[in-house]
Amino acid sequence: MGGMGCMSFRREPKIPRGGPDGGNGGRGGRGLLVADDQVVDLSPFRHRVHHRAANGGHGQGKARHGHAGADLRVSVPPGTRVIRDGHTIAELQNVGDSVAVARGGDGGIGNKAFKSSTNRAPRRTIPGAPGEEAWLTLERRLPVDAALGSAAPRGVVDALAVMVTALAVWTEQTADRQLHEYRLSQHAKGSVLNTGLWAYSRHPNYLGEIFFWVSLWLFGVSAAPQVWWTIVGPVAMIAMFVFASIPMMEARSRERRPGYADYAARTSVLIPWYPRSR
Repeated sequence: MGGMGCMSFRREPKIPRGGPDGGNGGRGGRGLLVADDQVVDLSPFRHRVHHRAANGGHGQGKARHGHAGADLRVSVPPGTRVIRDGHTIAELQNVGDSVAVARGGDGGIGNKAFKSSTNRAPRRTIPGAPGEEAWLTLERRLPVDAALGSAAPRGVVDALAVMVTALAVWTEQTADRQLHEYRLSQHAKGSVLNTGLWAYSRHPNYLGEIFFWVSLWLFGVSAAPQVWWTIVGPVAMIAMFVFASIPMMEARSRERRPGYADYAARTSVLIPWYPRSR
């Protein structure tokens, strides 16, 4: 809200009719949203819905004007979409991007401004105007969503992400289909699937999942290079497969399938490669 205009008259010795000297009020602060990489999500807005900028300072005597109210800068994560009345008014994609969402109220007018040749002692002021109120909807766009929906030119990382995604889908779908067909066929109990992709890798289905996680990371880096550190996600998933899931499946297969030890000696664990001769 804008500061109040002041009604004041000059009072000094030997100046009996000093005249009006009331200053104007300062304007109210604006409300701004600013993309900040220190903010990771929109959860703080669940607990605090209302935000208010500072009021403008009131005018004072001796023609002193009030100070402008400080702008309110509300931090949001990069990739935030700002919606007002059902319409998108801004997309804060990069760190430092900002948008003014509420205007501060105008400052009031002091009585000095109303002095005229016919009114040398005005007793009129104008109060400060209220600031603008805005109800906003904030949506967080994930890096993959931003990469797919952005109109920016596609680069090398985008192309690589698309290729890795296609490879992930093909590997996973092919490995699962071959495993499903093998289970439906009449094979001896304890036999080993060693055809198709399974002839070159003992766990091609896990390989497909790894490709998928890497592709998600590539899409994210393409949309927001500053989040390169999120590579810890795919690295953690790869570690889980290599040090937990695969060893567990290996131990169970060796226990249940007599020929698995020979198959394991000839076939790569994860990365497809030509079978080794015995």
